Amino acid sequence: MTNYKSYKLTDIFSIKNTKCVLSRDIIEKSGKTPYLTASQSNNAVGAYVNYDEKYLDKGNCIYIGGKTFVVSYQERDFYSNDSHNLVLYLKNEHKKTKENQLFMVAAIKKSLGTKYSWGDSISHTKIQTDTVSLPEDNNGEPDYDFMTTYIRELELSKIKELENHLKAIGWTDCPLTEKEAEFLNNYRKVMVYKPFKIESILEWQSQREIRPIDIDKYRTVDGKKYPFYGQATLNNGIISYLPLTDSVLNNKSGKPTILVHSNNQNIVYVETPFYLKDGHGATSVLQGEYLNRENALFIITCIKKVITSIYSYNEKATKTALKNTIIQLPVDDDDKPNYDYMAFYTNILQKLAIKNMIDRQKRELRA
Repeated sequence: MTNYKSYKLTDIFSIKNTKCVLSRDIIEKSGKTPYLTASQSNNAVGAYVNYDEKYLDKGNCIYIGGKTFVVSYQERDFYSNDSHNLVLYLKNEHKKTKENQLFMVAAIKKSLGTKYSWGDSISHTKIQTDTVSLPEDNNGEPDYDFMTTYIRELELSKIKELENHLKAIGWTDCPLTEKEAEFLNNYRKVMVYKPFKIESILEWQSQREIRPIDIDKYRTVDGKKYPFYGQATLNNGIISYLPLTDSVLNNKSGKPTILVHSNNQNIVYVETPFYLKDGHGATSVLQGEYLNRENALFIITCIKKVITSIYSYNEKATKTALKNTIIQLPVDDDDKPNYDYMAFYTNILQKLAIKNMIDRQKRELRA
């Protein structure tokens, strides 16, 4: 049985505010250095940039968004968007591993998550008296070896779980077939792309939205739970899973569906019935005759590539604007969207991504 003990954060970490680089001063995609915000999505990375290195903060640390209490491990050096953000550097250099700090990220969230929020944000002053509950070794010190072992075993169990799933669906080691390998070598040479208005390939569906304040009016006791979508990027837009009446249920037949949120240009794929948070009609619910999971993911990438470059919060992607937005898609011999090509290509990319992830994690665990 592992014993846990409360430790002052200042006893085990050197804590300081980050340097500040304002978003107006950076150029997105201008470099390879992470630019961190206080967002929960993408491990707090808002962009990759090139900027004056004197504003860099050192990586291999725990990063806390000062206004939002987003806590994450940062392996690489980075720039920060706000001097209220905090960095925590482990004082024990010999135990400064990725695994230990991933464990402590979870521990800090658990210990302080009920204390800090957007309305009561953390600060360099407040954190001086904060404590975190960590496993204790025989000398009363944080048990870093236990933390390392725990995270490594957790990673191994997740890899094994994924490998078992892939084996069950016939994707052992995610091998490419001969046809897929040949396709990957030649797809850039043979495929032609042409422009299409979004409304020419997808159909806008009627939608039912729910104000959060009204949820209890529609709640059922024995109903099946379906995802309740908002416009946030966190958790693919899913706020929670709820059992509500059919009167507020969208996509009852579970067709492949694309949701496009006009406020932040976030796009998600859905293939189940779902509920939708009231956004004054800001979400477009799209379906198509030939849509399936694989070609929908391909189309989502094509849409996102365009709308993130021409729309913003102040210049929203309204339904009218989206319908007339032009995207590039691969075509068949009749100059119609080549849905089979999109699905085939997406399937290959999924195999490669899964294989790369498994191989990378195995290498890290052997290191």
